[in-house]
Amino acid sequence: GIVSNDPMFEQLLNEVKSLLSKIIDDWDKWRVDNRNDGDPDNSRITKRERKSRELFNVISDDFIPPAGTSERDKIEEWVKNLGEDAQFNFSSYGECFISENLLRNYIKDKSIAISVEAQREIDKLKLKESANKNTANLSIELRKDSDNLSYLSMDDLANLVDKVDPTKEAGLSRDAKEYKPVRDAMAHTALLTALAKTRLNLTYENIKARVKGLLSNP
Repeated sequence: GIVSNDPMFEQLLNEVKSLLSKIIDDWDKWRVDNRNDGDPDNSRITKRERKSRELFNVISDDFIPPAGTSERDKIEEWVKNLGEDAQFNFSSYGECFISENLLRNYIKDKSIAISVEAQREIDKLKLKESANKNTANLSIELRKDSDNLSYLSMDDLANLVDKVDPTKEAGLSRDAKEYKPVRDAMAHTALLTALAKTRLNLTYENIKARVKGLLSNP
């Protein structure tokens, strides 16, 4: 008979393990592709990607027509095709939201002065927002924090805390300048190319490291 230290037994056992692993991965992929939660312990995709996809599934359910509706199959297919991009965009927006708001808190905490250039950008954005509110017949406040920093995005914030000569030094302001075009496209709900996603990820890793460094220093 076959014993546990028999090479044939070991080979068979490895083949069974490999097959089971593939079945588990295929089941998880099928579940995720069909807008269901998969196996939370499966490392086929990262925890962040899995949570982003789960959030997308919950939100997209609101847009699926009832069963029996003539357009249901078509819209379900549209939603399904958005899944991969949503998985990336939801996560990337979260990174952007956290890093920019942490920088705002850092600037307040360190009492960093707003530069002339930043104030010029703030004034421009305030005028634009006021005109848009008038057009929309809105009198309510839109921003929870109506201070000046809430009008500045990553590149403006970075210039306040870590401005460097982009031709000579690595710094947050340089990273933010490279980050801005792809960040803006993503923030406006565009579907990004594979190269743009890669660039966004790589640049954000630099930004994250620099923001963490700033926050860890007293």
